[in-house]
Amino acid sequence: MEHTWGKDFSENLVYDIALGNLNLARCWWQQVEKSPELQYAHRDVRWRTWSLRIRSLREPLMDDDRAALATILHRWERENVAGTKAEAIWTPSPFPLEEVC
Repeated sequence: MEHTWGKDFSENLVYDIALGNLNLARCWWQQVEKSPELQYAHRDVRWRTWSLRIRSLREPLMDDDRAALATILHRWERENVAGTKAEAIWTPSPFPLEEVC
């Protein structure tokens, strides 16, 4: 599979989830799941956090649970703006995932 949105499988996974392309996201998940980064426990906090975040997508993705996936993505969005200058003006908006039925 060629990377369509991001620079690696995990970015493509997240982008396609946000866009509501869950069938394609499940294909990306198969690639992500095989990746060496996900196969072992990381000592580095940044990698461990990434691994836990990516793993948290599996169950709702496989269950086609759009609400749970949106909740996860909105939480990540909030965490990424927290403590930045953008935090004061940031307002969450729906992902295409939430607009597709």
